Amino acid sequence: QAGMRWEYVDASAHMARQFNSNLQGTNLKTSCNVSDLHAFLGTAQKGKYDVVLLSLVLTSLGHNPEWAKVAACLKSGGRLIVADIDATYTAQNPYYIIEVQGRTHALAPRAVSLTQVYNEAKQAGLKLEHTQPVVEGTVNYAYIAEFSAP
Repeated sequence: QAGMRWEYVDASAHMARQFNSNLQGTNLKTSCNVSDLHAFLGTAQKGKYDVVLLSLVLTSLGHNPEWAKVAACLKSGGRLIVADIDATYTAQNPYYIIEVQGRTHALAPRAVSLTQVYNEAKQAGLKLEHTQPVVEGTVNYAYIAEFSAP
């Protein structure tokens, strides 16, 4: 869409390079900030964003972001979309085994329940609009939650 701008934040310089590489040849204009989400929220312009998307972020952070700072970044009526691994699934599968360049690694994501996200976002003044489970077989693997800013 004309005039659309992404602002990608990641603490990993490697992931930021990969993100930029994936955008090559697309019409998307991007600004890629290599910083921690918590640090970015401390400097982000208030009321600037139509959408803030946190996709598989919470389970990799040491603690949840300050939701009031996330809410402050959104324009009135803006949306926060959170997509992450279901806490029950994480409890049943505490490690994710991946192979990188012939070496096996075990990742241990932090369990973050949708209830916790809902309660913290609500305290920050965000309104829950919609939730959707992501099902793998018969197990809720992840969730998607959409919140709106006042």
